[in-house]
Amino acid sequence: MKVKNKKTTISLANYCSLYIDKFNAHQLTRSWQRKAALAAATVATSAFLGGTTSAQTIPCAPEYAQTASALPITNPGDITTNGGYARTHLVDYDGDGDFDLMIGEKSGRELAYYENTGTTSAPIWSPAVNNPNGLNLIAGENGTASFFVDIDNDGDLDAFLGTEKDGLAFFENTGTRTTPVYAAPVTNPFGLDTGLDSYLTPTFADIDNDGDFDLITGEFGGNSRFYLNTGSATAPNFAAVQTNPFGLIDVGFSSAPSFADLDGDGDFDLMIGEDNGTFNYFENNGTAAAAAYLAPVANPFELEVTSYAAPTFADIDADGDLDLFAGNADGDAVLFTNGGSATQPDFFVTPFNLPLVGDYTSPALADLDGDGDVDVVIGDSNGTITFAENIPVGGIADYSTNSVLVNVPAGFVIPALADMDGDGDVDMLVGAGDGDYYYYQNNGSPTASNFVLQGTNPFGLTNLGGYSGPTLVDFDNDGDVDVFSGTKGNGVILFENTGTASAPNFAAPVFDPFGIAGVGSYTRTTFGDVDSDGDIDMFVGQKDGIGLTSLSYYNNTTGNNTQLDFAPPVDFPFGIQNISTWQNPALVDINNDGNLDLFLGQKDDGLTRVYTNNKLFPTISIAHTGNFNECNVEQIEATVGNYLPDDVTVTWYNALTNLPITTGLEFNPEDLQFRANYYAVVTTTDGCTDQSSTFSYEPVTPPVGTNLSAQAGYNTATLDWVREGDCDSPIREYEVYADPGQFGSYFLFGYSSTTNFEAVGLINGEKINFRVRPIFVNGTYGTYSNIATVKPSIVLGEEDNEKTGFAFFPNPNNGEFNLRLQDGSASATVSVTSLSGQRVYTTRMLLKLLLI
Repeated sequence: MKVKNKKTTISLANYCSLYIDKFNAHQLTRSWQRKAALAAATVATSAFLGGTTSAQTIPCAPEYAQTASALPITNPGDITTNGGYARTHLVDYDGDGDFDLMIGEKSGRELAYYENTGTTSAPIWSPAVNNPNGLNLIAGENGTASFFVDIDNDGDLDAFLGTEKDGLAFFENTGTRTTPVYAAPVTNPFGLDTGLDSYLTPTFADIDNDGDFDLITGEFGGNSRFYLNTGSATAPNFAAVQTNPFGLIDVGFSSAPSFADLDGDGDFDLMIGEDNGTFNYFENNGTAAAAAYLAPVANPFELEVTSYAAPTFADIDADGDLDLFAGNADGDAVLFTNGGSATQPDFFVTPFNLPLVGDYTSPALADLDGDGDVDVVIGDSNGTITFAENIPVGGIADYSTNSVLVNVPAGFVIPALADMDGDGDVDMLVGAGDGDYYYYQNNGSPTASNFVLQGTNPFGLTNLGGYSGPTLVDFDNDGDVDVFSGTKGNGVILFENTGTASAPNFAAPVFDPFGIAGVGSYTRTTFGDVDSDGDIDMFVGQKDGIGLTSLSYYNNTTGNNTQLDFAPPVDFPFGIQNISTWQNPALVDINNDGNLDLFLGQKDDGLTRVYTNNKLFPTISIAHTGNFNECNVEQIEATVGNYLPDDVTVTWYNALTNLPITTGLEFNPEDLQFRANYYAVVTTTDGCTDQSSTFSYEPVTPPVGTNLSAQAGYNTATLDWVREGDCDSPIREYEVYADPGQFGSYFLFGYSSTTNFEAVGLINGEKINFRVRPIFVNGTYGTYSNIATVKPSIVLGEEDNEKTGFAFFPNPNNGEFNLRLQDGSASATVSVTSLSGQRVYTTRMLLKLLLI
């Protein structure tokens, strides 16, 4: 059976506690972060909240989700690039309570509707439906920058599309809030006069707090055109246009405004994108009824896209702050999740504040300062290894404090950490692009590390052609660390340590051992008990290519921690998404929940992404209930954690044989049938298990009574009895006791597995007492029955008129004896004759029993 074990990471955290001198903390410049954000936004991925998950065939498979951060994601879900110059708008189009996404074109005719089929907190963007429900421009018009608003206050959403040169196209919703139907478009309704403005981008808000919607449009020249609604919520009428009112300014070209309260003060701020990719933030320093905008701030909150920024805001993850989609010139929709708050947005936050470094990031984790948490070192293509100390904030890992640890004399470095010399501190082995292994011995201590380069290719390691990528792991559990390594060529290489923990000696390399297959080039491995079955499994990161993906999982099928035997690989399992053409994995329990989380270095942007393993494992405990059944046995109950009882199976086991006894939350220890120890195992539908502690069962004597009756025969007695009471404890057999002569001295006469017994060989005419008692299956002896007394009789023949003779020598101490007719309805003449032949007594027997 698979029983959940506490997961451990095969990394330096398993070998010792470490320390490293505290480095002077400094942050990378935010401008560098913005550049990385810009590059990250070009990586297409389907990995956002609620993304698809690979088929899981591994029992008790982990469930990975990308750790909360705020990194730009381009075209999440099924969003695709449109014809160019995307114009985004977040709106609950179908009235189901979550935000859908509309993406229009600056100059095209398509308006793509991406329905959110997820939830308010975990959107899933379905494939696009173009120009839904009648949203078609008239012939000759182009431009579909959309905004949906209930302009006539009838409870449904109407649509405005900003066109290339024909003003605003208005589509009245003649359907319902959940099933819109749009009438033919009307150009510039409600008194609007857009003049010669082109490439219009509309946004509506009640800017004067009078209960109706006002309008600002962006346009090609970079101005903001304001139209005050002087009508009402049900009958709008827009006044003459005002250009750049309330302190707004011309931002350049192709302005794209969006209202949002970004500082949480209750009024509408304004974010205006422009052609060079800049986001211009105009904070409203006035009130909800009288806007007054401060001078713009360019690219606040770490925002930036390549060009032609077109923002839209909504809280798409239901965390209480505003998130952002932005269109760009390439036709992409870039998602910026707000990692800050409703009053202090931050749209670029790395997971756990991990540092940005050079490209081809390679993380390795361990407790490097002896404080009980895991720190990180990250290698990159420049040959730099950056150290980031974990200084948790509110119990959550935080790597804000970072500095350069070493500069390796080669590029494309991949660090690995473990105690390689058995002195109790952690050393570092670094693979590099030149194929060598650089050994940095820790000449300090577990509380004051000092990494010193000792040379290359130590302890028998060899350069196998470039881009070495080592992982240190004691795969055979013999107490020393072995090396698994990737290279520029295909495959995974094992250097087994045939030396000791303090004097390693690595054997000749073995390629693709233990069933490893299908591995590409530029590989890096990481090991740990991913599926909690007691053995170590493996992730392999690599460069993708024909028939290859950049991350694969190999499940160890041995079930023990001294052997490896890998099943065929599974690509991007357990919810992990493909976000880079090259991945560098590292397993570690970052949040101390017993699950192994996954750090992933990647090719571009200097980022390290983190996938948290959110798998809930079942727990089980058993306890005495204080309730006793009819047999005086206290019942036992199992309590299951993290799962509903209906979603699991609880099986009770005999601890001696490890064989199952029964299933269910409640357990009657009598089911063991004898003195024994027992435990319970909970199993989920996907194969996760947990085992309880072991209890002992000491049988008790069941409260069972026995009512005995007896019938005498010739030299025999027939005993019958019935059990009494509500207890149904099973009885193995009964003991039958006899007291001949009624002297009060009972001896064991025999056994019966039924409720009757035939006693034979008795002395006729002598009274004898009988009693019985049960022996229960649980090994206890019950109480004795009542006493039944019999006196064996002489039996006459059965046939009429039969003459029966027999010799009888009465007891000299008792001259009486009994005669018994087998047929109670018959009669017989009885004569007694002495040994000399003289008849001394004659009588007629009319009763079944006669005393002589």
